[in-house]
Amino acid sequence: MIAQILAPLRAKTFANLWNRLRKSLELHPRTVRVLVLAGLIGCAQGVDGIIRTCVISDTNRGTLEGHWPLTPIPIAISTVNLPEADRIIVSQAADTWNRFYGASKGFQVIAYGTPSNLNLSSTPQTGSICPTSGSAGFIQNGQFTRNVVVYAATNWGGDPSVIAQTVRCLDGYGQDGLAVFGGAMIQVNYQNFFIPGKRPDLASIVSHELGHLLGLGHSCEFSTRPNVPNCQNELSNALVSRALMFPNFSIDPTTGVGEIRRNLNANDMGRANCLYGNQ
Repeated sequence: MIAQILAPLRAKTFANLWNRLRKSLELHPRTVRVLVLAGLIGCAQGVDGIIRTCVISDTNRGTLEGHWPLTPIPIAISTVNLPEADRIIVSQAADTWNRFYGASKGFQVIAYGTPSNLNLSSTPQTGSICPTSGSAGFIQNGQFTRNVVVYAATNWGGDPSVIAQTVRCLDGYGQDGLAVFGGAMIQVNYQNFFIPGKRPDLASIVSHELGHLLGLGHSCEFSTRPNVPNCQNELSNALVSRALMFPNFSIDPTTGVGEIRRNLNANDMGRANCLYGNQ
C-alpha cells in the first residue's frame, strides 16, 4: 500500500508584530502560517545568483523529505473553481523551479504544457489520490501515467486556517534513505482565502507548495524535529527565515494583501540540488 504524506500550509492573520507572533505559533510539521513580518534577504550565491551544488549538513538534513524517481513531474491545473488568470499564475510558479533547475542541472522538473496551452483538468477532486494495495500509481513501466493536479477547493471542509496543502503518496524509500513519491496533489483553499479581504499572493503560495511536491521540507520548523533547524533560533538568519520554504508568510491584517516571496534563495537552492540531478 502506498502511504499518504500531508504537507498543509496554514494561514493566520495577526495584528501584532513578531515578538507576540512567535509566542503564539505552534506549527505542525510541514505547515506554513501567514504572519505580519518584514525582513531582509541575504545569501551567498554565485555570480549569476545560482547555487549549483548540494548544500546540506547534519543540522538540516531532515528538511529533505523525498523525491520522485523520474522527472519532469507532470502537473495539470484544475479548471474547476480556478479562474483562468490564476491558472496562469500556477504555471508561472512552476517556471520558478524550472528556471532554477534549468540553470543548475540543465533540465526541467515540472511539466505543465506551455503558457499558451496549459495542461488542464476538468475532473473534480474526490477522495484520496494515493493508490491502495493492488491499484496503479502515477508511474507505470518507468513513465508517468497520471498528472499531479493543482485544485482550487471551494468546499474546504477541514481546518479553515489551512491555506493550501500538498498530499504526497509514499512508494517506498530510495538508496539515499529518502522517501520515493508515487503520486501527489496540491489543494488551495479558495473557500477561506483568495476572497475579498483575504488575498494571499498565489504565486508565492503555489511556489512554496511546489517545493513540497518536489520533496523539500521547510527551511526550519517551530516544533522540534530531528536534524531540522528550530525557527525560534533562526529568526535573525536570513538564509533560513527568508527562504521560500520558510514555514510562514506575512499578510497585512488591514488590507488582507499577502507577502510576495516567489524566488528561491540560497537555502532553497542548495537543498533542492540534493534531490535531483548530479549532486
